[in-house]
Amino acid sequence: MIKFSGIKLKELREQHHLTVRQLSSDIGVDRTSISRYENEQRVPSIEVVGQFAEYFNCPFETFLENVEDNN
Repeated sequence: MIKFSGIKLKELREQHHLTVRQLSSDIGVDRTSISRYENEQRVPSIEVVGQFAEYFNCPFETFLENVEDNN
């Protein structure tokens, strides 16, 4: 199964020396939502993941990770 990696989003934000507030303002996504994405409490839409990829100039897949499905 593939899932969104909030950890990767947080890593990139911190590598670019951005606060959640700055990123929120730059891409027009609510800062509470960004915080929830980073803490993996909420999953962003495909469009928002695309915004992150465009903003950080990286492939869309950067924000995805494979996880084992134990079912």
